[in-house]
This record gives sequence, structure tokens and C-alpha cells, in this order.
Amino acid sequence: MLKCTQCDFTMKVITGTHDDLNCPNCLVPSMKYIPEPSSPIYLNTLRDMIFENTCKKGFHDDFIHYPHKRDFHRELNIIIGELMEAFEADRNGRWIFDLHNLQNKSGLHIPQALLELSPMNLERWYNENLADTAEMEIIDTLIKLFDFCGLYDIDIDRLLPIKMKINRHRPGLRGRRY
Repeated sequence: MLKCTQCDFTMKVITGTHDDLNCPNCLVPSMKYIPEPSSPIYLNTLRDMIFENTCKKGFHDDFIHYPHKRDFHRELNIIIGELMEAFEADRNGRWIFDLHNLQNKSGLHIPQALLELSPMNLERWYNENLADTAEMEIIDTLIKLFDFCGLYDIDIDRLLPIKMKINRHRPGLRGRRY
């Protein structure tokens, strides 16, 4: 796909690089090649997996049996709490930094070694190396967001592309400082 860097005009291309062609819309040599994703992302599947797990763990027992007990504000505050934990981790300098180059005592690189750990050892390794880091608190936030979307049946796959397209065509800060 080619996209104009000036006016956001897009057009499909078959082969080759076509950078710096004139845009048919604004007539400026500003067309850039943008690779298209090879397969669609199904975020609703991820949402459903996370929601199912939290239900199995008992987090939504009251809400499932008594839907009127859902507390929108409480659920949002839980998400905000996870973001605040990420903020505190950053304040305390707790970042993973370089997970891909870490090695365990036997010399195995961590991503490979994690697959070989028992659940108990994985939990211990997590607590010693990843717990309370900014990255993992952001991951916790994502999990809570997906769980929230599951609880309120928010169709991420349908709504996210619409919102992304709207944002793509909006002007920058729109008069705001940030």
C-alpha cells in the first residue's frame, strides 16, 4: 500500500517500491510504501480468553449472577490502580531493561528457559525478576482493560479500527498543550 505523507491518500500496489511518487490527490512527490499486515488481529479472542480466565478465578461471580451489581467506576479504578503501580515502578527505577539477554544459572537464555520451568519455579522466577516492574504493571493494565471489555461486551475488533481511522485524520494537538 502507498500512503501520501501530506494528505493521507492511500492506494494499493502490487509489487516493487514506489516511494516518492507524485500523489494523485495533492500532486506532491510524497507517496511512501507502507506494508500491510499479513493477517488480521483478533483482539476479541484475546478479550474473551482473559475474561474467561478471570471468571474461572472468581473475580466476576457477583457480576455474572447479578448483572445489576456491575460497578463501572470500581472496574475503571482497578485499571487506574494498575497504571499507578506502573508509575510507582518507574519512580523506583524498576524496569526489566534487557530481558532478551538475561541468562539463568545454567546459561539458557531466559525466554527458552521459561518454557522449561514448572509452574512453581516460574512463579518464583517471575517474583525475583519481573514482578513490580513498569513493563509488567503495563501488562497488568492491558489484562484489566481486556477483562473490562469482556465484562461489558465491548467489541474491540469492530470499534478499534474505526477509532484509529478517526484519529489518523484528526489534526495534531487540536489547540491543546498535550
